[in-house]
Amino acid sequence: MFFENSGLREAGRKQLFQMKTCGNAHDRPALPLEQRLTQCPVKECRFAGSNQKLARRFAKRTRSPSKALSVGGEMARQLSGHFEQLDSLRGLAAISVVFSHFTTLDPGVLALSHTPMRMFMGGREAVILFFVLSGFVLTPQFLTKSSGSYSIYLVKRITRIYFPYLFSLLVALSAYALCFGGEVDNAGEWFNTRWTTGLSGLDVVRHIIFILPFDTGKLIPVIWSLVYEMRISIFLPVIAFAVSYWKTWRVLGVSLAISIAVAVMSSYHGVNVGISSVFGSWSMTAHYQLMFVVGASIAKNLPALCVWFERDRMHRWLTGIGIVFFFISHNIAEWVSESLFFFVGDWATLAGATCILVCAILSSRTAKALCWPPFLFFGQISYSLYLYHCITILAVVHGLARYGLRTSLLISAASIVPVAYFAWKYVERPSIAAGHAMARMRAIRINPGA
Repeated sequence: MFFENSGLREAGRKQLFQMKTCGNAHDRPALPLEQRLTQCPVKECRFAGSNQKLARRFAKRTRSPSKALSVGGEMARQLSGHFEQLDSLRGLAAISVVFSHFTTLDPGVLALSHTPMRMFMGGREAVILFFVLSGFVLTPQFLTKSSGSYSIYLVKRITRIYFPYLFSLLVALSAYALCFGGEVDNAGEWFNTRWTTGLSGLDVVRHIIFILPFDTGKLIPVIWSLVYEMRISIFLPVIAFAVSYWKTWRVLGVSLAISIAVAVMSSYHGVNVGISSVFGSWSMTAHYQLMFVVGASIAKNLPALCVWFERDRMHRWLTGIGIVFFFISHNIAEWVSESLFFFVGDWATLAGATCILVCAILSSRTAKALCWPPFLFFGQISYSLYLYHCITILAVVHGLARYGLRTSLLISAASIVPVAYFAWKYVERPSIAAGHAMARMRAIRINPGA
């Protein structure tokens, strides 16, 4: 409730001045608001000044100023930490990708895509959410005064994305050599155009190089998104710098303008966006950077968003809007021309993904629901689940084709999670640990006295 007169406003101001400092130490003496904001951990960020002004402005209008500012301080502290609920979001998005690929193989499952179950089968929507999450999670490390070197960041990215991918490539090549036996009856066009007899040594080399344009659908169909993830991760510090030193609306405006320019040029030249994405085109990299910029902007403005979220009780509205835009985005896109279908669908999905991400971070109910242990488990293995589910489907269906499509699909469905867990435990997790060890060694080399 807004303060109605100067007397109430003065009372609220006194209440704010009696609050304790940001942090977990409850025994600290009360300090003035300005000193609290100065000592708040968010001060370590280059963008802290604007957020402090917004926090003060919103705190004067909120129903509970002390609660709003304390929650904002808590979010500021957690920004450089780990949000478990975001792992669950990744896990749910990975499951959505798995279901979407099963719909391309079984007509019975495909029929579910025309029911409310479609919300669990949005493969492209899940990829957009992955990009936004990456922008949000990776940006804060570049915005603090104590941020590490670019080389340390790059080492962690390579060991996080590229090394597990290389092992999955080895597994895919082995499965291809052992299981591939030509086209499978009734498996559909998508399946029978993945593994073909035309795989060459040059294709393998292109898969190893990874970040240059190549046909990503020949061995592991899902890696097209990882190509863009790796490319944009390489120049993510540039995005972080822009978000840090420019006003948010300017950064978002420039980023959206680039995306729109790509859409216009693609429409003018009649480019098939789906094929262009699968082949890892440079122009689509310019389009997908928008998702990373949105995630980075959320990270920058999280303390102020928290105060706004608490003041106006926005969780219900944002949750509803996010679900609607995220899951019916490509229904919305059907209203435009075919050449702009993918772009409009991506922009609508981006709006929904933004709302879902903000709710997952700031809504305690949403966060609690996402921290359900099964969701956290799938979040933990989400990258391996994303990498290996197509390899598993292709290998099992090709290898057991003589037993029928339905039987081989059931066996592949039962095998996906165990394979993903095994890959996470013995490939992905050791790779991440190796990356952290290499980063520590690099940090010691750069700063021996630290």
